Amino acid sequence: MYTAIILCEADKLSSDALLYTKWMIERYEGCYKVFFCCSDITKLQPIMSICKVVHLQKTSDDEIVDVLEFIAKQEGIELPLQMAARMASNSKSNLRQAIRSFEATWHFNTPLTENQEIKTGWEEYIAKNIIEEQSPKQLYDIRGKLQNLIEHNVSAEFIFMTVVEELKSNLDDKFHKEMDTLKMKYNINSNDHEQGKSDNDAVKKIVHKSMKIEGKTSI
Repeated sequence: MYTAIILCEADKLSSDALLYTKWMIERYEGCYKVFFCCSDITKLQPIMSICKVVHLQKTSDDEIVDVLEFIAKQEGIELPLQMAARMASNSKSNLRQAIRSFEATWHFNTPLTENQEIKTGWEEYIAKNIIEEQSPKQLYDIRGKLQNLIEHNVSAEFIFMTVVEELKSNLDDKFHKEMDTLKMKYNINSNDHEQGKSDNDAVKKIVHKSMKIEGKTSI
């Protein structure tokens, strides 16, 4: 019988840590089964020679809806099927984001209705932080929050579109045209950008530019 060890987010381990783990596995071969869970397999090159790679398929919208309905049943919440389907679609196959949206939307307005706005659970406070203060420190803090979302596999495109719309809803109408211009300039398009870093940069750029727009309101 083996002892199973599961390492989540293994792609965040340093090369030294991976090499040490490899040494331990080889030294105690036959004693353990180690599962390395990761989003970026290229980061696990130091241990690839002793690993069997298993690719997991993205969670389907139907599977996400099933989970949301299960949660709703357990919590005694009436969740319209159409709303659950929209939450699943908006999440871009990210179950964690779908659950976060369910919770945020339920707290925002109960009882839930099919056509009400779906919240994400983070867009409001990021937009408000941008509007409340425009400073290097605030920009640094917001970038950290955006990076955290991306590291948890929330689609950069989804973050981009959601933050833009939330910013517009909190800005005076006279600034909407500038926001639309920024949206077109930095719009994330998978045909024009490499995945990952480029998407992340687009999100960060529009936050930076938005701070400059909002800064004009105090002049």
